[in-house]
Amino acid sequence: MKNPTTDLSSSERLLHELLDNTEAVVYVKDHEFRYQFVNRRWTELFGLSLEETKGRTDFELFSADLAAVFREHDDFVLSEGKPLQVEEQAPHDDGLHTYVSLKFPISDSRLAGISTDITESVEAQRALQSVTRRLESILNSSTDGIFGIDADGRVTFANDAAERLLGRTSEELAGLAHDEVACFEPIGGGDPSAVREPIAAAIEQGSSRHVPGALLVRPDKTRIPVEYTASPLVDGGSVEGAVVTMHDLSDARLRRQQDEELKTARILQEQLYPERPPVLAGIDLGGAVYPATHACGDYFDFIPFRDGQVLAVGDVTGHGLAAALQMVETRALLRVLVEMEDDLERVLRRLNTELVSDTPSGSFISLFLAYVDPVERVLTYMGAGHDARLIRRDGSIERLPSTGMLLGLMSDAPIGEPRQTPLEPGDVLVLLTDGVFEAMSEENELFGLDRALRCVQSHRHLPAETIIQRLQESATEFIGPNTFKDDLTIVIARVLDE
Repeated sequence: MKNPTTDLSSSERLLHELLDNTEAVVYVKDHEFRYQFVNRRWTELFGLSLEETKGRTDFELFSADLAAVFREHDDFVLSEGKPLQVEEQAPHDDGLHTYVSLKFPISDSRLAGISTDITESVEAQRALQSVTRRLESILNSSTDGIFGIDADGRVTFANDAAERLLGRTSEELAGLAHDEVACFEPIGGGDPSAVREPIAAAIEQGSSRHVPGALLVRPDKTRIPVEYTASPLVDGGSVEGAVVTMHDLSDARLRRQQDEELKTARILQEQLYPERPPVLAGIDLGGAVYPATHACGDYFDFIPFRDGQVLAVGDVTGHGLAAALQMVETRALLRVLVEMEDDLERVLRRLNTELVSDTPSGSFISLFLAYVDPVERVLTYMGAGHDARLIRRDGSIERLPSTGMLLGLMSDAPIGEPRQTPLEPGDVLVLLTDGVFEAMSEENELFGLDRALRCVQSHRHLPAETIIQRLQESATEFIGPNTFKDDLTIVIARVLDE
């Protein structure tokens, strides 16, 4: 016959084993809010054993402001006798982490809690919100009116230019049928269906349609000459709606275009690039970008990582507003991933996965990441269709080749593994986009990578920002009256004498 005491002891051991092997933080407090039990995950995170924790309150273990929040939630559970699910923050070695905590009353006027770390999800949501805000900001600075419609043909969003063209606010437009807000008539007579059916065709047939000229009839019956394109929104093989882009052909619109483009350029330049290089012991850093047009698809960044900095240089296919929009997203995702991950390979792999679903067909992104460790004097790098050069103190040049494919092409693209090379005083790391060496002279001669590297070689004893300036001046002098056809981005890292 089984012994009930033995069965109970066995059940308790099984329960403790389950609680100690979960990634969630589990705890029990008495009616005076003193800990009676914490699981192994709790002790690992906060560095106190069960024996050191039992009998103590949150005010004895955490800062007063955090403990006060815990106490407020615990008091609700005991006083109301109801479970409570709430977000809380707790200190980790790398700062505050966000938890979702489920707290509930148990027997003998006690309470229990199960808290799950959701910091990565919170950071990912913040990154998404940041991308959304930036995309909205850039869309609202576009010279073209852009509005979206769902599969039922009803308006879901409109940028500032669309509001002006359609004569209504976004709030007034939301939910209206597209033929109520964008009524088109043919210019100079003709078949009205030719200018009215493309939007419906984009949704029903999933094909893009372009109308080179039509009259947009506003609510006040004024007519504006426009050209417009209706493009389907496809998700998972099914059409979820369409985006309509309208370009005002009137003289007044053309006169405003320069001001709008300058606004776009300001937004991109202010939000994408570091204001100044960070201070890094024994390393002189510098970076600059020179857009070929008002909006730029090149990207460079300095991102804190471990004991040093990750230097990033990227280039989206083409240039202008479309490339700039893609780089905005790349920058936001990369910054979050570098903060979340401790390995460059995982950073690139996760970044590629995110970009594959968002990068338009035929577009791609090259990216080079270089982690400079100022303590060990080691350079760790990876390249996605992008390489770099290291000019040694003696003037010799070492190629740092790409380790994997371009980003945004395929989800299972080979990324490769991080590579390392030692850094010595006098070494100069050179990161460039192809706009530098593809600059062309009046005689159709390329500036070339060799000429760019020779310029850096001859000035490698100067500060990083001066080297960048000299290289840009050299390329500008070389092309003469020509203009740069692509964006120029230059990042320099000089290893200083100890």
